[in-house]
Amino acid sequence: MLKAILLAAVTATVVAAQDQAPNRRAVTIVARDFQFIPNRIEVVQDELVRIKQSTGTTLIHVTHDQEEACAIADRIAVMRDGLIVQVDTPEALYRAPRDAYVASFIDAGTIIRGRNIRHGALIEVSHPDIGFTGRLPPYLDGAQPIAALLPRNQAKVSLPAGLGNRQHALRGIVERLVFTGSVFNINVRVSERLEVRAALTMEEVATLGEENLRPGSVVELHWRPEDIVFLADSEVARAPSSP
Repeated sequence: MLKAILLAAVTATVVAAQDQAPNRRAVTIVARDFQFIPNRIEVVQDELVRIKQSTGTTLIHVTHDQEEACAIADRIAVMRDGLIVQVDTPEALYRAPRDAYVASFIDAGTIIRGRNIRHGALIEVSHPDIGFTGRLPPYLDGAQPIAALLPRNQAKVSLPAGLGNRQHALRGIVERLVFTGSVFNINVRVSERLEVRAALTMEEVATLGEENLRPGSVVELHWRPEDIVFLADSEVARAPSSP
C-alpha cells in the first residue's frame, strides 16, 4: 500500500482564494497524474498554473511525482498514513525537510542516525563513523530523537589528497555512478555502516574525470558544517520497542 503522497497546492491557501472570490468555487481537485498524456505533461502543467494565476482558484493536485509537484506548486504538502507531515514551498521542502521521513521520501540526501548529545543550545548526532554538531532549528525542541541530513547537493566530492586534520570530511569507495539526464548521482561507501550519496553536476564530473569516479575508485567527501540539516527522527520514534 502506498503510504505517502504529495499534495501540490498551487495557491497559497484555500482561505485566500475564498476571500478574493467568495461566490466562486475555490478549490479544484486534480486527482490523477498526467502520465496518460504522453509528451504533453509540461503543456498540461503550464495550463494548470495559467488557470490558477488568471482565476485565483486554488488547485490541489494529488500526485506521487515529485518533479510534477514542484513544477506546478506554490506549496507542497507531504502526507504519511493520511496525515500531513510538512507543508512548504518546493524550495524550502528540499532545502530544509523537517522530518527524517520527509527527507527520505524526497531523497534529499544521506540521513545520519546516532547518539544524541546535548551541549546547551547545541545538539550532536554521534555516529560511529562521523559526528555532526549544530543548533537545532526553532521548530525542533530537542526532546524527540534527532537525526542529521547531509544534503546530496552539499556533499562535495574530490580526488584523494590526504584528509589531514580536516574535520568535515570522509574517504570512501565509489559503489555507483549514474547519470540522470541532469546530474550524476554517486554512492560512496565509507564503511559497512555508512554509505553517502551525493549529486555532481556535469561540470564537476568533467573536472574530476569520469574515469576517476568509476566503481572501486577512492574519493573524498567534504561539506560545510552549516549545510547540515537537523531533523526530527520519526522513524526511530515509530519503531517498536525491543521486548
